[in-house]
Amino acid sequence: MTSKLDQVVPDVGIIDIQLRNRSFTWTNKRPRPSFWKLDRVFTSVDWSVAYPIITLEALEVLVSDHTPLLLTCKGLHQRPRKMRMELFWFNYQTPKAMIQRLWEDTADSQLGSIAFFDKKIALAQRAFKLWQDEAFGQMEKHLDFCKRSIRFFDQIEEKRNLRAHEFRLRLRIKERAFELANNIESKWKHRSRCNWLANGDKNTKFFHAFASSRKRRNLITEIQVGGQVISDTGQILQAFTSDMRNLLGTKHSLLSFRAEALYPSNPSLDQLGSTFSYNEIDVSVKQLANNKASGPDGIPNKFLKVYWDEVKHEIYQIMLNFYNNTLDLRQYNRANIILIPKLEVPQNTSDYRPISIINLIPKLISKILSNRLRLVLPDLISPYQTAFVHGRQIAENFVSTRELLNHISQSPNRAIFAKIDFKKAFDSLDWDFLTRIMRARGFPERWIGWMHALWSTSSSTVCINGDEARPFFHKRGLRQGDPLSPMLFNVAVDVFQRMISVINETLQSPLSNRIGDSIVALQYADDTAIIAKGDIDTLISFKLILRLFTSVSGLEVNYAKSTFVPLNIPEADMGWIRAVMGCSQTDFPVTYLGMPLTLKRPSKQQFLPLIEKIEKRLASWQTSFQNGSSLGLIVLEGISCGANRAMEVEAYHYAIGNWLVYLDSGGGLGLSDLVLRNTALLLRWWWKGYEEPNSIWSITWEVGDGTNISFWYDEWGCLTLATTGTRCSNHAWSLYTASQHIQLPIQLTEGQPDKLTWRWNSIQVYSAKSIYNALVTGGRIKWEFVGIWRFSVPNSVKFFLFLLLRDKLLTRESMLHRQFHCIDTSCPMCSSDTLESALHLFFQCNYSLEIWHKVSLLVNCTILCPANSIKETWRLSARLCSGSRARWKKWQVIFASVCWMIWRQRNSKIFEGKCVPTDLVVEWIVRRATLWERFCRNGSRK
Repeated sequence: MTSKLDQVVPDVGIIDIQLRNRSFTWTNKRPRPSFWKLDRVFTSVDWSVAYPIITLEALEVLVSDHTPLLLTCKGLHQRPRKMRMELFWFNYQTPKAMIQRLWEDTADSQLGSIAFFDKKIALAQRAFKLWQDEAFGQMEKHLDFCKRSIRFFDQIEEKRNLRAHEFRLRLRIKERAFELANNIESKWKHRSRCNWLANGDKNTKFFHAFASSRKRRNLITEIQVGGQVISDTGQILQAFTSDMRNLLGTKHSLLSFRAEALYPSNPSLDQLGSTFSYNEIDVSVKQLANNKASGPDGIPNKFLKVYWDEVKHEIYQIMLNFYNNTLDLRQYNRANIILIPKLEVPQNTSDYRPISIINLIPKLISKILSNRLRLVLPDLISPYQTAFVHGRQIAENFVSTRELLNHISQSPNRAIFAKIDFKKAFDSLDWDFLTRIMRARGFPERWIGWMHALWSTSSSTVCINGDEARPFFHKRGLRQGDPLSPMLFNVAVDVFQRMISVINETLQSPLSNRIGDSIVALQYADDTAIIAKGDIDTLISFKLILRLFTSVSGLEVNYAKSTFVPLNIPEADMGWIRAVMGCSQTDFPVTYLGMPLTLKRPSKQQFLPLIEKIEKRLASWQTSFQNGSSLGLIVLEGISCGANRAMEVEAYHYAIGNWLVYLDSGGGLGLSDLVLRNTALLLRWWWKGYEEPNSIWSITWEVGDGTNISFWYDEWGCLTLATTGTRCSNHAWSLYTASQHIQLPIQLTEGQPDKLTWRWNSIQVYSAKSIYNALVTGGRIKWEFVGIWRFSVPNSVKFFLFLLLRDKLLTRESMLHRQFHCIDTSCPMCSSDTLESALHLFFQCNYSLEIWHKVSLLVNCTILCPANSIKETWRLSARLCSGSRARWKKWQVIFASVCWMIWRQRNSKIFEGKCVPTDLVVEWIVRRATLWERFCRNGSRK
């Protein structure tokens, strides 16, 4: 089967080109044929970079049982690239010094001007680029030279010992190679946009190949316009720009209505218009994602984080000007529109989703405002809307829909289930409609003014294959990619929920004795599911409400993609129902929110689309086990296991899990027991059953005024009166009622309601993590060394520390315990006859102690405090770094580097007969620790 993504085989640098128009290339041509994909086309990474426009299509089969394939390829016209900052620049002090000089010259009168901020950014970009060309020009060639030099010294070392200056030179070359490799990796990982890959799978060639594949997928080589296929890039750009102008740059005439009638009461929203505090701005900057594409200004989010001390005062002033409505955003509230295909083989402009990549300052403003709106959104939005609302999840929507449908199907009640698809929902929303809704909800006028400032100054440029069209200003719509857009969209579509509530009050015809409404609308953003009573009054009322909503909001229903399923409705009545609904009829299972929705237990076949997606990712990982991908492979296999128990691969999960997970300790490799993890997630529904109610076994009642706690039957203290004591005739007494008649051994709090509390964490609120820890370890992490997984060191070193601290390294003592025959059991690093144990080798051997002592002197910090066990040595040594976070980070990498180097020297002595002087070892340890601390902060390199 084909993949939406080209299959990348990273270790050998091969890309399997996607077949565009067929899934299989061979058939046996029998009445019940078999299909296989036997014919493929592979390219190298370098070749695909040289010829990024590659298409592979299947031709007509005339004679052979193999499908002929046509490969076309051509180079891409190289256009001057816009200046943009690379993320690895921020790891160096030279760019920081440039920023400091630029911002030191800023006068107070110039603060708060985006124009002046933009000018300094442009100067910084040019200075950064000159510095990069001088320090890191042609990094790939320099890295290749470093590798050849290291290979040269390794070959010499096979014939004779390296001299001291040669040994030091090879160390410096290795450091340079490590630095260049990390920089190249950062560059290509950013271009690959491969966010799903687990942190630590840092194969540079993989990211290089993935970036090339991504560029090829994003190339739009042809589209259909008016029934004709066009392939000229200029014509394609013109077609998309015209489409976007008609969608976003055109205002439509809509019906007006009194939104106040839908919202007779509202929560207080005065806090939305309050002044911006420094802390609020600081928190929003920290929340900006690092590995995101930069907008037209070329400034990544990480710029603000790294140089925040230098630029924060100017940002504070910009936000103050925005608060006072004196900030001119017109020239800077710009975005690039990138088209993402929604289908595997897109053909028309409508088959692409426009994503806006916004400039840094408008993005930060939206982030700050979205953080404010997020706090009040749960009070503004119907509980049937679960998208982008804190505390609500997509699973709630799906499970609620399935439970309602199961209940109705088991009753004689007639109903229909409909999926409503809105055309370009975010892009079509009318600003005047949204303004009326915000005023009706009580949004402060200052907030509404801010919204108009952001909307009216927004402009976008369509980007196709590296070409850019002329920008246009928006007249409606919410940009996908803006942090505010999803929440504002929720505020707008909540009107539909309110309209449904009004019609339910009018109809007064419940779906069943347990569902008191005629119509239930469940939404996840613009994904709308409708469950309605199957009578003519209800369905006509629903269609009228739907048309009214679209007439006032600007949204339009796509009836071609909308569907409905009848429940308990005889075929004789289906004619008028089809006419009223106006969309196609289907049957269960239907795909809803990406999952198969059915009234029965899902079958294996219904999960095949999910399984196929996982298999496609596994295919690109199948040769990467040496680079740590096996860890992610286990996780993905677990996902496929959890997708359908019918796959019967739980035995595989447990076979691996028994070795890797270490259930009795809470440590291990950071992998979860998937069965227990699933149990923890499912318990969320019990919690919601009580608290929104919950699981009795994991929940306790905190006594307030006693009105919700049974006097006779609940365990409300040291007494359980359901089985002891003399009862009165009224067994329905609450604690509060009982306290009026008898003296209770408990203090009630007048005016404070009883509430449920969660016993497994300090905040007394359910979390999947807390219950998982309770299931695995009794509610607490017992393994003392779990923090090593957050060390700023490579993953291979973390795993080494994991084995060392568990005393699982294959020292000679450990081999004797495992009944391996050892001729010599003494420590190879010192002259004593002491048995080589992990405790002796790393923390008691004279050779090791000399290294620890010299490293401590060199870094001016005590690193080791030896004790009589590995655990106690770890504890005492870790206490040496107590104090600042910087001391803790420094101790981590140096402690790990020393242990790692001692083990490597031990292996070199045993297997190669080499012994390096401690002075050289110490020098290498400190340099390696510096590199780790510098380049392994956001993940590690193998």
